[in-house]
Amino acid sequence: MDINKFIELRPFLYHLTDERNVKPILQSRTLNSAAVLAKLGGVPNLSEFLRTRRIGHFPIVNGTFHAILRDQDPLFEKIVSKNLEGGWTFGDFVHSLNSRVFFWPTEKDLRTHYTRYENQNEFPKIIRVATADIFAINKTEAQFCRLNSGAPRCSSYYKEGAPPRGPRTFLTALDYPDSPSSIREVTFLKSCNLPDNIWIAGHPDQAFKKYQ
Repeated sequence: MDINKFIELRPFLYHLTDERNVKPILQSRTLNSAAVLAKLGGVPNLSEFLRTRRIGHFPIVNGTFHAILRDQDPLFEKIVSKNLEGGWTFGDFVHSLNSRVFFWPTEKDLRTHYTRYENQNEFPKIIRVATADIFAINKTEAQFCRLNSGAPRCSSYYKEGAPPRGPRTFLTALDYPDSPSSIREVTFLKSCNLPDNIWIAGHPDQAFKKYQ
């Protein structure tokens, strides 16, 4: 995939997070994966925790360290396990998800994801960054996914039930075989540095305000 064409097509990336996470994110200019946050917060039985589906949001409190990990409620093991590839187990796939920072590249997907929490009377904050900026400042190469990886439902491109998941669910631009328009998620392993220009909103219909 041509990364420059993707940047042109998707000039912004969107990340959803609990409102309580926003202050430390903006102070550090860093988004951390669930795996990094759980390690920093001293979550016990870390290896097992990162391989187990989270039911409900998970608060981490360790002294002055606080973080909220979002739920993985739609990640149904019975559905995912039917189409795992590359010898992966369900735990392997959960660990892969927990090891990543996720962005939505379209407002359509942003709204769909936001609506799930809105319907539960929860209102996450939206962080928006310029795609070119975030690619430029991160040494870790972005990886791309053509589906909503955490929601194992049918898709328009895969006609036989839930799309397969495994070691090729997330691919670099060099390995990604399809068009930029097919990308549903942009991810970074472990952590992601944020650029100087960050915009925040409380709802997809609100105007984004630049963080100073």
